[in-house]
Amino acid sequence: MAIVIPQVDYARFQQPLPKGRRTLVTQMEISCAVAPEHLGTVEAKEVAYDTYAGFLMASGNEITVAADQVSWKEKPSETNVIQIVGQNLVSRTGNNFTINTSAIPTDTYDIDLCRPENAQFFTNVGERILAVDPTGKREIGEVTAISSDGKTITVLNREEGAAWTIATTNLDIIFLGDNLDHCECPSVLGWKGYSPTYENGFKSLGDGHEFCEETMVAEGGWDAFPEKNYGEYNFTPSQQLDDAMKRLAKKSDTSLAWEKRTVGGDLTQNMRGIFEFLDDKAIKFEGELETLEDLIAVTQYLKDQDIYEAYLDASPSQYTKLMLIQRDNAGIEWKPFENNQDNLMYLGYKGVDIFGVKLMFREWKGLSGRGSEKLGKAYNFLITPADKVNVTLNGKARTLGRVTLIWFGNANDPYKFKRDSNENDYNCGKVKVTYKNKMSVAVFGADKFIIGVNA
Repeated sequence: MAIVIPQVDYARFQQPLPKGRRTLVTQMEISCAVAPEHLGTVEAKEVAYDTYAGFLMASGNEITVAADQVSWKEKPSETNVIQIVGQNLVSRTGNNFTINTSAIPTDTYDIDLCRPENAQFFTNVGERILAVDPTGKREIGEVTAISSDGKTITVLNREEGAAWTIATTNLDIIFLGDNLDHCECPSVLGWKGYSPTYENGFKSLGDGHEFCEETMVAEGGWDAFPEKNYGEYNFTPSQQLDDAMKRLAKKSDTSLAWEKRTVGGDLTQNMRGIFEFLDDKAIKFEGELETLEDLIAVTQYLKDQDIYEAYLDASPSQYTKLMLIQRDNAGIEWKPFENNQDNLMYLGYKGVDIFGVKLMFREWKGLSGRGSEKLGKAYNFLITPADKVNVTLNGKARTLGRVTLIWFGNANDPYKFKRDSNENDYNCGKVKVTYKNKMSVAVFGADKFIIGVNA
């Protein structure tokens, strides 16, 4: 359901205007005024049907922020005190195991540059470890000493007097815990997590329509805009304003996806789009998903990340192939909205269940620039995990979706399709109504996403 509700004053829409004119409104404004609980349905069906932004709004992945810039802290997925896993992170000389700080990957988007420069082992004497080399060979030992800087541990092989036979470089270390005696208390390591800080700026854009009274008279006058009853309320809907709002939704969607940070620009008016966050971090799948085996491969990755439900937004070509896979493998079909009037059902999602991992997929025209074959060569699909994450955004702890649409303003007055007009003025017979979005986007745990790229 929609969380951020644009401010609409029903009484204002009923005020008489000069020369007998009436206030023209959109379907979205009518919903905000009389049935805000159904706004998500209107957004999904009427305003932003084929957009990723519509998915974010209808699923409630949106918030407001009254600041010119957004910053957040998140715990990276590789931060884990129970294992050290990666490329060239640990080496061995005899019984001594050492962390290679220079092998820890850097994060160019971390504005605090707080990734630890001096990594340490968080363990205690007596703890047992499992060491694994690149061939998969593994041996177990017990920590007998820890260097003062925490970078080196001395570990004796489990077999008393035996020497280590695993490789000396590119090792993974898995901590197995203490081997406690009766009534012996476990140790407390005082480990502190690492939380990098990311940021994004805002972008303002708008659309609208200008009505000319002379043209309106020639085309039937106010009779061409009949007043309609919505329960106990009366409104005068306008297709022209609905069209303006749909154009703004599509432009906003394109900006959310493709906008890029201008080097040296004002950060507060300099938004990074979703793909700028994902290009460097997301898992890349080369080509399209063409077979059931391809679907199994991507869902297995999600399962390895403890993700069991995700959204797959596909290019037109990729969507066709997914429909064929579903048709040829009837056993995988999953109807996510059967007997469930979820707003997302109006966005056209289909569903498959691959060994316990549920994927909701649909066509997203934004991947092809709404008809640009050239832009369509960039990505074939985007897989967004459906889980929530705990983050600290602008100093406040929140639980948010993996991608969250951020509107500038306050909860009771967001810059989300914010209306402005000169309806009370008589400006040469012209009436101008505009809508403005001031927005940003946050992507949490970009390494959990999967994007399909052309080989």
